[in-house]
Amino acid sequence: MHVVIVGAGPAGLVLAHILQRAGVSFTVLERRTREGLPGAPKAGSIDFRTVEMLTSEGLAPDLVRFEVANGVCEFRTPGRQVVFDYGALTGGRPHFIYPQHLLVEALGAALVDSGADIRFSTTVTAVHEDALAENANATETAVSTTSAEIAASGELVASGGTVETAAGPTVTVVARRDDGVETRLAATIVVGADGARSAVAAAVGGEVIDETHPMRLLAVVGETPPLAPRTIYASHPDGYAAQMRRTPTHTRFYLDIPLADTIDDWPADRVRAAVARRLGVGDALDGVAITDPSIVELKTRMRSTMQSASNQVFLAGDAAHVITPFGGKGMNLGIADAVELAHGIIEAVGDDSLADESVARLKAYTRTRLPAIWRTQAFSNWMLRTVLAASIAGEIPGSEFRHGIGAGWIDTLEADPLFASWFAHTYAGADPQPI
Repeated sequence: MHVVIVGAGPAGLVLAHILQRAGVSFTVLERRTREGLPGAPKAGSIDFRTVEMLTSEGLAPDLVRFEVANGVCEFRTPGRQVVFDYGALTGGRPHFIYPQHLLVEALGAALVDSGADIRFSTTVTAVHEDALAENANATETAVSTTSAEIAASGELVASGGTVETAAGPTVTVVARRDDGVETRLAATIVVGADGARSAVAAAVGGEVIDETHPMRLLAVVGETPPLAPRTIYASHPDGYAAQMRRTPTHTRFYLDIPLADTIDDWPADRVRAAVARRLGVGDALDGVAITDPSIVELKTRMRSTMQSASNQVFLAGDAAHVITPFGGKGMNLGIADAVELAHGIIEAVGDDSLADESVARLKAYTRTRLPAIWRTQAFSNWMLRTVLAASIAGEIPGSEFRHGIGAGWIDTLEADPLFASWFAHTYAGADPQPI
């Protein structure tokens, strides 16, 4: 069995490490260069459940150490501050702060140092199930070999580029390197972990469900320690703002902005003033450098299936589902996908036909993951509508009622212990402890 993983983000790298530890042959294809692998700062909140998963898989603390905990968040308005100690309600099981670009760098570097087959500057252009078998007389020469021989020998040269094949029913991945050379790799299983614009997704098929919210966020990184040692969600007459802890010297800030605005409309001085005003922090940001601005479209996407009918092509992470940043669940969902998929693949090793009972877990991948993903989408949607209530009211005529609804939910967090417990466990990603 040979697995091709497309994309070296959190999901793809976690999958690769678990397969490597189990002795499963794989190749990782990544469009970015080695130097550009970490990418721009993005997510940074790791659920308690995710840390437990990575620890059980042997990736933590060996490769990544989760040492910075965050168990408190704050809901802030110009006249009110509600500080919520959700870590206490979960029995001391908080979030952990680990910026995504640092996580990707750590996992990617470890994979490269181990000598794993990870190919940078390689963009996948197409995925075809059984393409080599159906086109045995094509111009390219298909060379029959085992996955072990592939791993040992590297690329197999054929006319017009390179072809690498695997035993059993195959999926062919067509990729192009930055130097223009086309490569075709045959695998028993292909996993698309290549983000929301996945090149692999077309081979999976199924129904796609999209929703776009009528507002956008401007995300920036401030070269400053957090203004308070916790996450802050602020609702202000001017709009929403948030502080997300990242490192001791850098903090991520969000602002909701008009739909027509671009990054050019928000120079650093304007960003500093708006964040300070909405968070109510006075001159705390004066002189702070503002970097890495980006526009965050508040879009969600779900697919009716995360695998092809043949059970040979699978999707993980943003390739399978897109979630808003509210609640900090995107990276956590991708890692959970990778862990479940890895164990399905490991159980199927030795059955390249993918026909025996050993592939039951692999075949159940979509049925296993979709309910959990929908629950997480529901929480993120609730969180968005709670903390963006004032902004929604401003964007949608006649929806001022929602501002009161948002305030009502915050009141409920303070007044209702059962609701507060549900929020704490869901937000931190901590399963309720048995009584």
